[in-house]
Amino acid sequence: MPAPTSATAIVGAMPKRWPGWIVTTPSLLTYRPWLPWSLNTGMTDAHSALPRPGVAERAHSEKLVNRIREQMLDHGGHMEFARFMACALYEPELGYYRSRATPFGEQGDFITSAHISPLFGACMARQIAQTAPYLKDFNVMEFGAGDGKLSASVLQTLHDLQCLPTTYNIIELSANLRGLQQQNMAVLPDSCQAVVHWMDRLPERFTGIVFANEVVDAMPVHIFHHHHGHTVERCVSWQDGFQWCERPPSDRVLETVKALGPMPATYTSEIGLHGQDWIRALADMVEQGLVLLIDYGFSRAEFYHPQRSTGTLMCHYRHHSHADPFIHVGLQDITAHVDFTALADVATAAGLECHGFTSQAFFLIHNGLEQAATAVLLSEKERITQAQAIKKLTMPNEMGELFKVLALSKDLQCPLDGFTLDMRHKLYRGMLT
Repeated sequence: MPAPTSATAIVGAMPKRWPGWIVTTPSLLTYRPWLPWSLNTGMTDAHSALPRPGVAERAHSEKLVNRIREQMLDHGGHMEFARFMACALYEPELGYYRSRATPFGEQGDFITSAHISPLFGACMARQIAQTAPYLKDFNVMEFGAGDGKLSASVLQTLHDLQCLPTTYNIIELSANLRGLQQQNMAVLPDSCQAVVHWMDRLPERFTGIVFANEVVDAMPVHIFHHHHGHTVERCVSWQDGFQWCERPPSDRVLETVKALGPMPATYTSEIGLHGQDWIRALADMVEQGLVLLIDYGFSRAEFYHPQRSTGTLMCHYRHHSHADPFIHVGLQDITAHVDFTALADVATAAGLECHGFTSQAFFLIHNGLEQAATAVLLSEKERITQAQAIKKLTMPNEMGELFKVLALSKDLQCPLDGFTLDMRHKLYRGMLT
């Protein structure tokens, strides 16, 4: 069965990840800061330092590799990297997000914002609650709910604020992840559980609030390579293993590269066409409401900065980061940073309004992070743990600046406290015109 190729088919099973963590001991997680430009430089050597998969994992990966090779043969012996990434992550029964039982936490491959602290979900809920009175019908839709911890935090806070939606819809394709979500939400009040519904595709029409935390970064990307005025698309072929090959770019890829303007003599980067198609699908679906996208990424000028010449593609396996997508196929996460300018442009052209853009730190702070942190009595040990979590979520050298929040809206006029410090001007600062 071929891998899903549409953005809406791909997105359902996406969890959230924060690829800045590595395991240093069996019980200790520490943060590894991001490099300022080329994110592929100096990372773990993929073939020597990564943990070795077990026998069952290797057998699973081999099945997926063989299926991808069959599809590759059907397409002339090679495929676009975007299709390879879609297969590796979302191939039914074998892809990473369709088969991995527990990608999260210490026993998984990455840690998420919701795992760092429930305060993240509490602040998200406060932004949702502020918007609710301005909606014709108050519904919530979450993409990439992962193990459900963020969902549980959002719903519990909305319950405490006496602001539960009519429905809380989770787009989910993975039976494993749906089971984890149900388990983590089983502790919620009955009134919270009653509004939760699972869906495996977008509805035709929706009014309410859509949010996606660390979803777009896991959508398949096309990779281009520019060398002395000539542009090719980096594809995947097989010769005793998957390897890079180069093919003429599609018209859409070539048009996008040309629109970026002059670039260094040698330059490689990604184009998130699947993410853009997903935004168009959301624009068609939303009749009235708000879309909140939280992810790690940059404005276009920062994303395609001359010094970021090897792109942002990264892989994550058992809390180790590296840049080789061709090993541990089906066992590791594959991500790329987000070009928020591209998403805003596509959204505007599709009928949405770019309502706001800010950093995660300012979004959380202006949505009552301090109030949420002091609302519950904590022991001294718990206060220390909470303070460390807040630092990770907000400090510029951790998640505070690298993670951004983009607000898109349709037929909605309301204040958004999370965007009190609005940075929409940064989406276009420094671009060539």
